[in-house]
Amino acid sequence: MLEALRTGPVDPHALREAVEHTAARHDALTGRLVTDGPEPRWHPLPVPRIAWQEEDLSTLAEADRATALRDLAQRHAGEPFDLAAGLLLRCRLVRLAADAHVLLLAVHHIAVDGRSMELLVGQVEEAYTAFAAGRRPADEGTGRLRLADVARWERRRTPDAATLDEWRRALEAGPPELRLPYDRPRLVRTALIPAELPFTLPAPGLAAFARAAGLTPFAAALSALTTALGQDTGGRDEVWLATVLSTRDRPGLADVVGPLTTTGLLRVDTAGAPSHRALAGRVAGALLTAHTRPEAHLAALGDLAEREYGIDRARLGQVLVVAQDAAPARPGGLFTPDGEAAAKRPTATAFDLVWSLRAGPDDVEGVLTYKAELFDAGTAAALVDRFGRALHDLLHTPDAPWRPEPGEAA
Repeated sequence: MLEALRTGPVDPHALREAVEHTAARHDALTGRLVTDGPEPRWHPLPVPRIAWQEEDLSTLAEADRATALRDLAQRHAGEPFDLAAGLLLRCRLVRLAADAHVLLLAVHHIAVDGRSMELLVGQVEEAYTAFAAGRRPADEGTGRLRLADVARWERRRTPDAATLDEWRRALEAGPPELRLPYDRPRLVRTALIPAELPFTLPAPGLAAFARAAGLTPFAAALSALTTALGQDTGGRDEVWLATVLSTRDRPGLADVVGPLTTTGLLRVDTAGAPSHRALAGRVAGALLTAHTRPEAHLAALGDLAEREYGIDRARLGQVLVVAQDAAPARPGGLFTPDGEAAAKRPTATAFDLVWSLRAGPDDVEGVLTYKAELFDAGTAAALVDRFGRALHDLLHTPDAPWRPEPGEAA
């Protein structure tokens, strides 16, 4: 994961101390991956290993600096990590001028999630303020939950037998297939670099609708996406979608740095031709079930599907939906995120479509990442348009059926 953080004049030595101090507070960043046994295991280190570099672009013409910074950020994001040596964090301080710098902060996804990156940035700011003033930051480690505590809890979680039986029956029947408008057949598992399509869709009153219905704006947007993609499931009254779930469901985990997310599989019941409003409620229920039941986690279900039913795990989820929260404002903070410099090239994905969504009060912003070997650019644009129409129908005709009755026009 990459953050590009703009700042003004800084003391490089104090900033490096701040990064090292912050990393040492978190066991997710002070360990290495050991593979000398039957299964990989995490071995703690006394201090974190951090790669620190400094670059000076101030001698370039001003018009060339932005391009050079973007290229440098891409190279920084693409450099390999050494997990066996415990190298999980790389930093580059880029000087653009005496009063303008950018800190490129790259952390391996095995160690952090999006919330963790927010925590790290805030803690580096606090530590830098102290080091730059010639004092050590306050020690806030006493009594704080650590990633090891989370691992122990996860190992003690007992699968719910009834929910597991439901998934067994569903897998026995086979996963429902979304009849997506593929331009070319899926011949083999591929890992080509996909294409991206950013979009902003109007959804006036989305937050107000969600609030009145007892939903989150993301659940409402996900319901519209279910409508857009789930019109044809081969006669099955279910839509299966994968989504990224936070596992910060215990008190005290909000401030733990670590990979506290998992991919869950949603089973949305569409039987009975529900209205848009009723379907939204079912989507919210499926989200809640996935959050609270580890049996719905995609990794466990994939193992079960392949081991007991001979089902390729790739068939369980054609589509992944990711909720993107707006970055919290940090008024007066040391850093300002530089989204242009941090923009990453799309990476290979196991899913045919990945929808990253930020549901706002009156619109939905996002990026559709699609496999270019399966879909043309025009088809991807048509899918986004279909999503926009479904949002309009949810907000303007919420009590109409979510899909046409047989014989009606779509």
